[in-house]
Amino acid sequence: MTRIRSWRLPPPWALVLLGLVLNIVSLLLSSVILDGLNEQLARSSLTKEQNRRAIELDWSQVDTLERKREMALIYVSIHEVSRAGDGKVANDAAVISQLARWLNVDKAQLSLDELPTILNKIDDAQQGLRDRIDDYYFANIELSERMIGIEQHATTIKNWALFLQLFGLALILSRDLSR
Repeated sequence: MTRIRSWRLPPPWALVLLGLVLNIVSLLLSSVILDGLNEQLARSSLTKEQNRRAIELDWSQVDTLERKREMALIYVSIHEVSRAGDGKVANDAAVISQLARWLNVDKAQLSLDELPTILNKIDDAQQGLRDRIDDYYFANIELSERMIGIEQHATTIKNWALFLQLFGLALILSRDLSR
């Protein structure tokens, strides 16, 4: 006959000690690791919000540049019509000064001959802004994906911490059940 060995449970104090260790590990997982993950999420969220504001600002600048284009077209057309009509050049110094400053050109360049150059400058500026908007947008997509990964990792850590805590409590309670 073969002898069957009986399985002996460890002493109750060892189970309680193991349960306490598991609860401490659970606490460390919950507080230290999850706090770090939450801090990463907060930083990512802040960066995402800053990018969103930058996108709004750049779109506003694209719109402003479009208004400048319209103003330049109107000014040049009025300037050319007044020159052709009675030989007088439109002399609205405020409009000329403002347009030159907005478009970053010399006042003498505000003519029909220079209009394509001015419009190209506006197009280049708008394209640069659109490229920046694209960069911010793709950065936000990347941040969103990273945030999803961090949230999934945090959920996994929470689940493990809860499991360890419950298992530790079960071991502590097993002392009472062993009596």
